[in-house]
Amino acid sequence: MLFLVFELGGQRFALDTSTVVEVLPLVEWKKLPGTPASVLGAFSYHGTLVPVVDPGALAFGSATSARADTRLAVVDYPVAEGDSRLLAILLESATALRRLDDAAFTASPIASDAAYAGPVATTATGMIQRIHLTELVPPDLWERVSAEQDRAR
Repeated sequence: MLFLVFELGGQRFALDTSTVVEVLPLVEWKKLPGTPASVLGAFSYHGTLVPVVDPGALAFGSATSARADTRLAVVDYPVAEGDSRLLAILLESATALRRLDDAAFTASPIASDAAYAGPVATTATGMIQRIHLTELVPPDLWERVSAEQDRAR
């Protein structure tokens, strides 16, 4: 499987590229008042307004840094069987793709309350934890984001 490797809180994570539409350099987005700190705003992606979410704020309560290697991953976020919405995720150090066998990932030896935190692979360059995209954005937050996209359709 092909994964986009990135960092959150100084730790390496992997996102299955099958849901990734495009990886973009940082673009300007419109901040939206009254949204949670984890929702940075929205930007126009080929004419579609796409919300930008900060997984650092969701996972660790600290903002993702805007560095030279920070990217926006536009993903197809499944919302219902056969239906999806575009979502942009701000990712630090998201400049590498890595092929890893699904069997390389094993369950964490420590149970986590974070539903998005998947199994862990040990590689020659360190450990990488797989992210479950559909668990990264809490349902209540996704409902707010999705409702706005539905109204815009």
